[in-house]
Amino acid sequence: RQRQMCIRDRGERYMEQARKAKSELCVLMLDIDHLKPINDTLGDDVGDKVICHVARLASETMRARDVLARIAGEEFSAILPDANVDQAKAIAERIREKIESSIDKELKHFNVTVSIGLASIQKVQTSFDELLYAADLAMYKAKANGCNSVCTYMSSDQ
Repeated sequence: RQRQMCIRDRGERYMEQARKAKSELCVLMLDIDHLKPINDTLGDDVGDKVICHVARLASETMRARDVLARIAGEEFSAILPDANVDQAKAIAERIREKIESSIDKELKHFNVTVSIGLASIQKVQTSFDELLYAADLAMYKAKANGCNSVCTYMSSDQ
């Protein structure tokens, strides 16, 4: 719960700065696809290793000024200051590809992939929570499209 407050506080600050400077800001929501079968078959310890592995790979792929936080279970949020939609999508795709191509012998026949939703301050300007919610909606769209993909939030009629 504390991490959620921290990412939200930071997100609100970044959003306020972006509004004042009329600059870009994007948020990503990442969800590890099909983690439950890994936990059920190989155990929670292996599931925890997968979560740590995904966090490490995502962090390595992001820019130094970006912020990544685990917000719940197998979900992560990333704040990308000064990133437009194209730049954020490129970062999200690199994260997705890096995770997809990493193979862990301990996982046997399980592939680790992520679904990523992206939202921009250009589409959602009301609050950081609303921006995060828009990224979450886009992430669920990525899941609905078969997982292991990146979707961008377009509008409220998503």
